[in-house]
Amino acid sequence: QKSATNTTARQVGGAVVAGTAAGLAVSGPVAGLAAGSAAAYAATRNSGAAGDAARQTGEAVFTAGEKAKEMDDRHEITKRSIAAAKSAMRKAKELDDKHQILHNTKKVAGNAIQTAKTVDEKHHVTEKTKKVAGTAMAKAKDINEKHQVTEKSKKAAGNVVERARKVDDQHHVKEKTKGVAVAATKKVSLGIQFISKSMASKKGPAAASNPAGPAS
Repeated sequence: QKSATNTTARQVGGAVVAGTAAGLAVSGPVAGLAAGSAAAYAATRNSGAAGDAARQTGEAVFTAGEKAKEMDDRHEITKRSIAAAKSAMRKAKELDDKHQILHNTKKVAGNAIQTAKTVDEKHHVTEKTKKVAGTAMAKAKDINEKHQVTEKSKKAAGNVVERARKVDDQHHVKEKTKGVAVAATKKVSLGIQFISKSMASKKGPAAASNPAGPAS
């Protein structure tokens, strides 16, 4: 069983990638940052089961990345994909130049607009639509004045707010929520600090072995 002191940079990097990706998938960028930081913390500081899991996941992610790069280098996947995309765009342009697809599409769209305008002028569609909308608004106003819908809605909303306030006063919901948010922020901060210290400690020995810089 590996201890936290035997953690490699590739394990930490892989753990951060895996944790961040998981957090992004679940709750978005904030959760992604928190999960990535927590994974780095577990990989570098936790010598128990959680630390082993983080290191093993990090190693697996890093290895998968290496294999993907090796496959891409061997089969030139990226290069071929770019070439295929360029070829498809070129063929699409040749097809458009030959059959004037864009020109014909614009012409059809223009005809459709003109037809719609003619129909509207003939049957007064816009005018009738406005009239129907005005009638609907007037009816809605009459119903509201008769049944006091707006007033009742405001009263119901006020009751909901009041109930929520009573629940918060009784169970201290806001206070507990703030406590959870503060704790999560502290964990994120600790994770970032540990990543920075880890990177600095790896750069330190290299700098110390050659303090004067390259010989002239």
